[in-house]
Amino acid sequence: MNDETDSSHERIAYDAWLEKTIAELATARKEGVRLAAAVIGQTLFADDLYILSLIDKSLRLVDGFKSMIEQRNLTCTGILLRVQLDNCLRTYALYAAADEQEVVHSMLEKSVQLNKLKAKDGKKMSDQYLREQLEKVDKRFGAVYKEASGYIHHSGKAFYSIASVGPGTDSVILDVGHPLAQKNDAWLKEGAEAFLFFLQLQRVLTQPVVESKKRFDLKDAEDHSRT
Repeated sequence: MNDETDSSHERIAYDAWLEKTIAELATARKEGVRLAAAVIGQTLFADDLYILSLIDKSLRLVDGFKSMIEQRNLTCTGILLRVQLDNCLRTYALYAAADEQEVVHSMLEKSVQLNKLKAKDGKKMSDQYLREQLEKVDKRFGAVYKEASGYIHHSGKAFYSIASVGPGTDSVILDVGHPLAQKNDAWLKEGAEAFLFFLQLQRVLTQPVVESKKRFDLKDAEDHSRT
């Protein structure tokens, strides 16, 4: 089997993966919309608005991520993954905070900064603190966060995605501005898998809000039925 045949088979396999992943992103988007409806319930509270803004952000990220994997834009998929991880941090902050309303105010008021607010244990809720806490929920969080941050802060990832060894032992090929080389397919796949996983983690972190809303709406309906 020659190199051209190998490349053709790899392309067919990649296209099948892409179709499957796009379908999974579409499913994740629908689940996000259903989650938002469950958070809204019958009554809206200030902390619901905070959570809903994060759900909406995740839906916009899904739309962008779909476009970026279709375009094979590795840099942007890494950046979007990093922002989704930030969604998880901000969702978790609502539970970790000593005062939930201060977290909500950090979204609505520029003078209130989340990283200056205190958690229940008295520590400030910096990104590092929230990241370390989420590592207790999922041990992969910190490692993926660090890897994805490499696409935002200039790092070796910017070089290794364009560089490859040339035909000679002392030559390097630099694909600046060219379509992403097939050798980077594995990175795209890994990023997409992580993106879908952390969409799910955000939904899991949001579930306590949904359950709380169900209990409130049920009690409210019972109270009204007695009057």
